[in-house]
Amino acid sequence: MSEISASTKRIFFLDNLKSFIICLMIVFHIAMSYMQYVPEWWYAVDKADPQLSFTFFVVWADIFIMPIMFFISGYFGIMSLSRQTAKSFWKSKLMRIGIPWVLGVLLLAPAVTYLIFLTRHVPLPFTEYLNKVFFFGPLFSHTQYWFLGTLFYLYVILFVVARIKPVIKEKLAPEAPGKIFFLVIAILTYALTVGAYYLVGGQ
Repeated sequence: MSEISASTKRIFFLDNLKSFIICLMIVFHIAMSYMQYVPEWWYAVDKADPQLSFTFFVVWADIFIMPIMFFISGYFGIMSLSRQTAKSFWKSKLMRIGIPWVLGVLLLAPAVTYLIFLTRHVPLPFTEYLNKVFFFGPLFSHTQYWFLGTLFYLYVILFVVARIKPVIKEKLAPEAPGKIFFLVIAILTYALTVGAYYLVGGQ
């Protein structure tokens, strides 16, 4: 068996971490429907038997789920930039992120948004539904596809920065992160989480 070089070895820790976060995210979104203090903008709500334990779980998991996903995507994004041409890089990102994002927003997000009215037993005529949800109406939303859209924009920024400063594509020797690294991550995580809640109208 030929020996695999260090540069081509998979980082199984990140694979396992990503798999864990995806599974946790599924449980997270299910738990949101059974929270005692569920956000008004959440789609499916069970008001018959809300649980405070689900509220604690959602508040805990919401702190780190998306920052970890963006970190992993950024890590492998830099690796893709370093070994691919600009054309192949964007072809891959369009096929795996851009097109699913657009199709999801146009075809699936309106149906998900309709669950807000359906689960709360709020009558909404079909014509009014079309006006409010489609064509960037007041209830137009990317729903869970916001992650793909944000990720696509971040890849655009990464691509521009890499063109201006190509040194970020160079692979450095691994070293243990210091205290400043964890402090910066903690501050950014808190700031982005609070900013996201205000962005969607939360308190």
